[in-house]
Amino acid sequence: MANAINQAGWVRVALAAATAAGHDKTGLPAPEPLTATPGAFWEGAELPEGLLNEVRVPPVAAALPKRLGNFPLWRGLTFFLDTLEPFYTKAAATGLDVFLGELNLKEDVAKESS
Repeated sequence: MANAINQAGWVRVALAAATAAGHDKTGLPAPEPLTATPGAFWEGAELPEGLLNEVRVPPVAAALPKRLGNFPLWRGLTFFLDTLEPFYTKAAATGLDVFLGELNLKEDVAKESS
């Protein structure tokens, strides 16, 4: 019985902390109101200044796959990570160029398809 009372007290403390942090009873953040204008929703708005801080190519290519290890069912002649790493390196450099405005993918795709 004392254990159930302790658990109920813990739940009350957790709910109070979640409510104070702006979360609802599910522990999820309170929903943000959406605009009633679909165009405004899909077009978005300007990002706040300094939101992204420093944007750079990651120091290690394919960091997440390297943490996960080799793919166990890979049947290629080379290791899976050795095959993936050049793609990650190229994608990171291309993504940075797009972000900085030095590359327009829409124009490049249109040139390649014509």
